[in-house]
Amino acid sequence: MSNNRLIYMPLGGAGEIGMNAYVFGYGEPGKERLILVDIGVTFPDMDGSPGVDLILPDIAWLEERREQLEAIFITHAHEDHIGAIGLLWDRLRAPVYARPFTAHLARHKTGRPGAGRHKCEDGATLARDGTGGAAFQSRLCAHFALYSRKCRTGN
Repeated sequence: MSNNRLIYMPLGGAGEIGMNAYVFGYGEPGKERLILVDIGVTFPDMDGSPGVDLILPDIAWLEERREQLEAIFITHAHEDHIGAIGLLWDRLRAPVYARPFTAHLARHKTGRPGAGRHKCEDGATLARDGTGGAAFQSRLCAHFALYSRKCRTGN
C-alpha cells in the first residue's frame, strides 16, 4: 500500500461565487507535488464591504510550499479564474499553463513575458516527473480547459 496522499484544497471558490483557486497535490506527506488550478478574484458586496475593490484567495499555505508547486493552470479568462494572477504571481512564480487567449491575458496582468508562456494544445500531456507517475493532460474546449492528473497508486 502506498503512503502517498492526494490533496485537494480550495483556497477560494468552494461554496461561493468567484475567487476560484484550487490546489491539487500528490506524493509522500510533506513532499507532494502541487498544482494550482485558477487564481481568481471575487467582487465584494458593497453593503458588507464598502471601500473594498477585490477579494483575493489566501495563498499563504501554498506560498510556504512554493518549491513543490509545479504549475498554475488557468481554465479560462474570466476574472474569477484569472483575476488575481497579476497580484499574486510574484509570490508563487510557477509556470502558467493556459489556452493562447488566456495566456495572453496572464502575460498582460503580470507584466512579465514569462507568465503564461506555456500553452496547452488539446490532448497535450505534460509529464512532470519523468516516470509517468504524474502527468497533466489537457482537454480544451472553446472557452476553457479541463485538466486531469494521473497518479500512481497502490503497490
